[in-house]
Amino acid sequence: GGPLLELALELRAITRRAGALLLVNDRLDLALAAGADGAHLPSSSFDARDARRLLGEHAMLGLSIHSVEEARLAAEQGVVDYLQFGPVYATGSKKKYGPPQGIEALERVVESAGAVKVIAVGGIVSARVESVMATGCAGVSVIGAVMSAPDPGLETTRLLDAISACSS
Repeated sequence: GGPLLELALELRAITRRAGALLLVNDRLDLALAAGADGAHLPSSSFDARDARRLLGEHAMLGLSIHSVEEARLAAEQGVVDYLQFGPVYATGSKKKYGPPQGIEALERVVESAGAVKVIAVGGIVSARVESVMATGCAGVSVIGAVMSAPDPGLETTRLLDAISACSS
C-alpha cells in the first residue's frame, strides 16, 4: 500500500471517530482505497467529470478554481459539490496561482457559481472572516493563519468563532 495509503487509512479512522469528513487532495486512488468521503481536485488535476465517474455520486468532490470563467464552467457541468477560489489575499502557499484577487473577485465567483458552494482560500485570518463571508461564500480554507500562529489552537478557535458569528 505504501506510506501515503497507510496515512490515509490512519486519518480515515481518526476522522470516523471524530465524525469528520476525509477528503484526499488530488489522489483519487488513495481516496478510493482509504474509503475517504471524497476528493479535492487542484485546477491542474483530473477533469471533474472523470473524477465524479470514478468516485461515484455519493462522494464529495471539490475543485480549485482561479477565475469567474472556471466557476461558471464548473457550475454548468454540475459535477462538483464545492469550488475553492483564491488566492483572495496574499499568502505564501498560493503564490504560484498569481496575485491576490480580492473580495470583489470572490463576490463575482460566488455569483457565477450559482448553487455550487464556494470556499475562499488565501491569506484568510480571523480578522478577515467577516468580510470574506459577507460575499456569500460557504466557508474558508486556511493554512498559514493556523500554522504560523504562536498558538495554533487559539487561532483555530478565533477562526471558528468568527465563522460562527457570521452564520448566526
